[in-house]
Amino acid sequence: MAVNPVQLGERHVIGPDTPILGGVYYRYGANVVDFDQAPRPYDVAYEHLEEYLTGGEEESLLSFGYALNWAVNDTMVSDRHLAGAVLRQEALRRGQLVIGDRDEIGLSGFINAAAGVCRHQALLGGALVELLQARRDTGIRASFELPQIPGLNPHHAWLRCTRDDDGVVVDFDQRKVIPVKSLPSALDYYYSQVESLAAA
Repeated sequence: MAVNPVQLGERHVIGPDTPILGGVYYRYGANVVDFDQAPRPYDVAYEHLEEYLTGGEEESLLSFGYALNWAVNDTMVSDRHLAGAVLRQEALRRGQLVIGDRDEIGLSGFINAAAGVCRHQALLGGALVELLQARRDTGIRASFELPQIPGLNPHHAWLRCTRDDDGVVVDFDQRKVIPVKSLPSALDYYYSQVESLAAA
């Protein structure tokens, strides 16, 4: 009899081109995509995605990227102060001062609080893509990525969605959907605008 490794507490580390559901991403705690333990918050977010998929959006990856962006932002706003409050509440619940780098904290807690930061949004987006693939077989794959763009936070996370030879980057925090074939020129322009706004 095969045993599900997630049930044994052994989780894979999430990175580019790895599965997201059931995995863990280490940054300010072990961020666990805990659909296996708390499916309801993910199902609520999935319902938001279903609302935006009004028929043929699965056929256009760009339209799908926008639907995913809207669904994640409807479910969870990007707010580092509120995300910090989730971490502090969880630390207090455990009788700790802070959440340590190896302390598991479920993504469901951020979904329930309706707040996170870019990594939580990208992890949620990836989970939704994988749930949609499992339920509808859309052929869409998700990759959790840290783009490492000079001048941008080195820990900024986004999601790359691909199907066949098509791809889009969904930057939930910035509410942008960028076709991969437009990279890097679109990113150069976009992030130069972000930098000039930050400098103002």
